[in-house]
Amino acid sequence: METIRKIGIITKGIIYSLVGILTFLAAINYGGQVSGRNKVINFLEQQTFGKTLVLIIASGLLLYALWRFYSAFLDGKNEGSDKKGIVKRIGYFISGGIYALLSISIFTKSLSSSNSGKTDAAQMLIDNQAGLILLYIIGVILFFVGVYQFYKGYTLKFLKDIENSGSVESKTILKKSGKYGHIARGISFLIFGFFVIVAAYEKNAGAIKGLEGMFNYLQIYQWGNILMGLMAVGFLAYGTYQYFLARYSSLYS
Repeated sequence: METIRKIGIITKGIIYSLVGILTFLAAINYGGQVSGRNKVINFLEQQTFGKTLVLIIASGLLLYALWRFYSAFLDGKNEGSDKKGIVKRIGYFISGGIYALLSISIFTKSLSSSNSGKTDAAQMLIDNQAGLILLYIIGVILFFVGVYQFYKGYTLKFLKDIENSGSVESKTILKKSGKYGHIARGISFLIFGFFVIVAAYEKNAGAIKGLEGMFNYLQIYQWGNILMGLMAVGFLAYGTYQYFLARYSSLYS
């Protein structure tokens, strides 16, 4: 399970780093493209041995999902069964589900060029009252996740996840990548929560956007390219932090 954990975390880091790099280049008008996970997969497919690279990424994300499910169902991180532990384990399950779906979508992408699955699922929720309430709940959850991620970065609480920080090559890079990476991720969750709540309020599934939609949303504001560039650097920082997390944390941290 330790090997699965490390491969999964590194794969997650690669995805975040590529999203950050491609979007930053677009922000400074130096090539690149405003990117989400799908754009990263498209970018990889265009490279030499692109299909092989994509399958490796999909496999790595599936391993990450398996580790999250292991943490949720078998208490792989020793969170316990009290209220706090249960909440964290539910979070691991949700995270595992998201990355499992992402992995499966990458594996099956060649079977269909349609990207309507996410919108169709959201529309199904919007079309009934219970689903609408669920969307509001999801939006609120995303908001609180964003606040926690921002807090975790700003207070350097993420350092508790690094068990062997004394042997880290550069504590400065660890602290800066973790801090700004978590802050950027927190802001992104706040925006995602906003998208979901707007979708529920307007009963419009199209209002739900992914990473690419988030970056495009930032561009509508004054200094939009600067905001997008800062978020892109934050995503690159978060991807860099995953290296430290994979190498210097343990299965139970």
